[in-house]
Amino acid sequence: MPRTQQAPNGAARVVRTQADPVAQWLIVAIIFLVVVALFGVIYLLVAGVVVPSTPRTLVESQLALLRNAAATEPGSGSARNAYILALEASGQQDAAMSEYTKALKQVSGGEQTQVYAAGVTLLFDQKDYKGVIALAKQAIGADDAAVNAVIAENAKKGITVTSAQFDHAARISILLTAARASGATADWKTAVQRLTEGLSDDPQAADLLTFRASAYSHLGDREKAIADYKQALTFIPDYAPALYGLKQLQGK
Repeated sequence: MPRTQQAPNGAARVVRTQADPVAQWLIVAIIFLVVVALFGVIYLLVAGVVVPSTPRTLVESQLALLRNAAATEPGSGSARNAYILALEASGQQDAAMSEYTKALKQVSGGEQTQVYAAGVTLLFDQKDYKGVIALAKQAIGADDAAVNAVIAENAKKGITVTSAQFDHAARISILLTAARASGATADWKTAVQRLTEGLSDDPQAADLLTFRASAYSHLGDREKAIADYKQALTFIPDYAPALYGLKQLQGK
């Protein structure tokens, strides 16, 4: 920094002093941190972790919440499932499929079944019924492997765990969607098989029983169809699809 000194003749003269090296390094460090911070903000915006503007609609607000939840818990199958299906429901099919592909690589174990459930739903909505059936087979195989791995790991510790102790909601959803895909291609026999498999995990699933009754009806097995409709109504007495189907079969 320049400073003034009194000359011998009384005149003021400017004396240039050497800059403080500590101050110079401090300025450089501040500039460096500012640049790093700017690049960090840009990265977060591009990655979608930071939402650049306030959501303009309720749908955008919900998507933002689900996107942030998925980003916060990237290994959560339920969080990824919810975000994928929300994207699909909002008409962003390409974005939903892209998120599904990414989630399938990032989620592992039993949590992956939730991601598969979203995947078969996407394919079904695209009317890719063969794709649904193929992916459902892969998903059920992966779910079986994940469940068996947990059972084996606990067995090593002397702990008995059975398949009935697991939450099979995502698995049942996959089987139901696969059955619907089979029905869409008039393969009612396979539809019955998928629904029966789902009912082995949840015997009280009225929706599965009702759809299996419909499948039996298409196969000409009226007796089994009526039995399934009645069974569904024991769990949900006012279940409209079962009431309607039973009424149709009984000619009332």
